[in-house]
Amino acid sequence: MLLLVIGLTLVACDGSGPANKPDPLPRYHNSIKPGLPPADFQVIEADSEISLNETVVMAVMNDLKSIASVSWVQLSGPEVELPGPASKLVSFVPAGVGYYRFRSDIRFDDGETAEHEFSFSVVASESLVNIKLDRSVLMGQEVSLRAWLDDSLQGKNVFWESLNTPEVEFFRDPGDPRLIHFTAPDIGNDSAILFKVSVSDSGGEELASDVVIVLVERAEELSRDYRQLFSHRLARVHPFVADGPFHEDLVYCIYSNQIFSDTTCSFLKLPLTGMYKESPEIADIMDRVVVSHDWMGRRFEEFLRLDEDNRDFVKLFRSVTGIVISEDISSSFFHAGTGALYLRPRILALTPAERATLFEPSTLPAGNDLSFFTRWRYMLDGLPVVSGGVIPYHSRETLRMEELQYEIARTLYHELAHAADYFPAAQLAGVPEWERPWDYARQRERNQILSSDLLSQQFPLVSNELLSLAKLVFPGFEGGGDVISADFDAASFAALFDADVAVDFYAFTAAREDFAMLYEEAMMQLRYGAIRETGVFSKDAPDYLVWGQSGRVALDRIRSRARFVMNSIREDQDAEIISGFLADTVDMAAGERWSAEPSGSIPVVTPE
Repeated sequence: MLLLVIGLTLVACDGSGPANKPDPLPRYHNSIKPGLPPADFQVIEADSEISLNETVVMAVMNDLKSIASVSWVQLSGPEVELPGPASKLVSFVPAGVGYYRFRSDIRFDDGETAEHEFSFSVVASESLVNIKLDRSVLMGQEVSLRAWLDDSLQGKNVFWESLNTPEVEFFRDPGDPRLIHFTAPDIGNDSAILFKVSVSDSGGEELASDVVIVLVERAEELSRDYRQLFSHRLARVHPFVADGPFHEDLVYCIYSNQIFSDTTCSFLKLPLTGMYKESPEIADIMDRVVVSHDWMGRRFEEFLRLDEDNRDFVKLFRSVTGIVISEDISSSFFHAGTGALYLRPRILALTPAERATLFEPSTLPAGNDLSFFTRWRYMLDGLPVVSGGVIPYHSRETLRMEELQYEIARTLYHELAHAADYFPAAQLAGVPEWERPWDYARQRERNQILSSDLLSQQFPLVSNELLSLAKLVFPGFEGGGDVISADFDAASFAALFDADVAVDFYAFTAAREDFAMLYEEAMMQLRYGAIRETGVFSKDAPDYLVWGQSGRVALDRIRSRARFVMNSIREDQDAEIISGFLADTVDMAAGERWSAEPSGSIPVVTPE
C-alpha cells in the first residue's frame, strides 16, 4: 500500500528570531516499501503531534480502485463527531489533549474492503493561525476557506497562495482578506489541492502560517441542459435517517444534479408528508431530512422539539416532500419543482466547529444607486431577537438553541407558507400519486388558483412604483426601476410604502412573497410575541429613521389580508380570533436612532 503522509503542523514565530520561522511548505514523504504491489488507495494524515487549536485531517483517496464508501471508527481519545459513510475525509479541531486513534474501513466498488489506522497526539500548545477546516468536495463545487487568526495577529497582513502545480485559481474576498473562494477543478482521479495562508507584519516578516488540504473528488460532468433544476455543482448529501422509509430516493429526488424538470420524482416515489398522514410526528419529518453534515439534522430536530406544544411546524411540513440542509445553501428557499424546503444551516449552527463546515459567501453586499434603504427587525421586550443577520461565520461564540429559535422560526414560517401556497394541506388527499410536483405546481400557477394569486386579486398591492423598484433592489428578479425618477428619495419611498398594504418592501417582488411575508410577521407575533419593526433610512444618515412602524400587520387594511393568508394555510386555526390578538401598530418617530444591532446585520436584507 502506498502511504502518502502530509504533515500540516507549521511552527509559528514567537518573535525570538529566524530560527522559529514557519516551514514554507507542508512536509511530504511517502512510505512505499520495496517489493510492495501498487496501492489501491492513498492516505492523508496529520503529523504525529499537533497543537490543541490546530485542524486535524485524515483522508483516504482513490488510487487504482474506486472507493464506494468509508466508515470511520474512533478507537481512543476525546470524542470526535465523525462524518457520514460517504465522506473520505475527516477534519476537526481537537476538543482536548490526549492520544487519538481512528480506523477507516474502506469498501471499494468491486466489493473488496481494506482498512487503515490513524493516530496522533494533541498537546497543549496553540498555533497563531489556523484554516478551518480541511474538507472534501466534488469537482466543480464552489469552496470557501477562512483563516482564523490569534488576537495578536489581528490587523496584520494576510497572504494566500496555491501550492499546487499548476496553481489553482482563487479569489480573495474584497471585504475580508482572511477569506478566499475558488471552484474545485475538474480532475480525473481524487486529488489533494493545497493552499497556504501566511500572516506578516508591516515590514514583510512572516509571523505565522498554515496549510489546508481540500480533497477534490471525481464527479459526473455537469449537464448544460436547460431543464436541469440545479445547474451548479451541489455538495454531497445523505439522508439524516439512514434507514428511513425514503432513504433510497431522497437525495435523487430533491438534491441532485440529475434532477430535470421533466423527470422529477412523482408523488408515488416521494409523496408530500401530509398525503398519507394528516397529523405527522417529528420522526416523520426527520425521515425526510437530507444533510451534508449530521450536526445539521440534530440541530433541526432540536428546534422542532421546542415547538412540540404548538405543533405549528410539524403541521406546516405536511406540504413538503423533504428538507435539505447542506453546507452550500447560503439562502433558504422552497422549490415547487421538487416540493422540498432548502434550509441554510447557518441559522442552525451553535458552535464555531459547526459554522466552520459551511460555505461562506462573499462579504461584499449587493449595491444599487438609490439614495435610501430599508431595515427590519423583530423585537421582544425591547430587544431585537432577529435583525436581518445572524452570527458571523467566523464567530467563536457558542450559542444555545433558544437564542437562534426566532431566526429559525421566521425562516420556516416564510418558506412553509410558500409550500402551503403550492400544496395546500386541505387539498392533499386529492393530489394524484402519479403526478409530479413540477407539473402539479405549474398547473396551479397557470390556472392562477394559488392562494397568493387570490390574495393579489382580492387584496392587491397599490403602488406600481414600488412594484418596479423592488425588482431593481432585490436580486433574482428581472426588470424594474424604469419608472423611478432621479429625485426619488427616502421620503418619497416612505410615503408610498406607508399608504400601501404590504408589511415589507420585499412583498413587492412577487405575489408569492407578499403572501409569505404576511404569514411570517403574523405568526412571529402570535407565537413568539416578536413584533416586526420596519424602517426607511437615507444613505446620508444611515442610523436615523426617515420613517418607521412597529407591528404594521395589525393595521386594519393589512389585518384583513393577514386573516386571508392564515385561513388559506391553516384551516384548523380560527384566523378571525387569532388576528384579534395582534398588537396595535405603532408609528416610530422620524429622526429616531435605530439602536445598535446584533453582529451580522446588513442594510438591505432579502428575507428567505
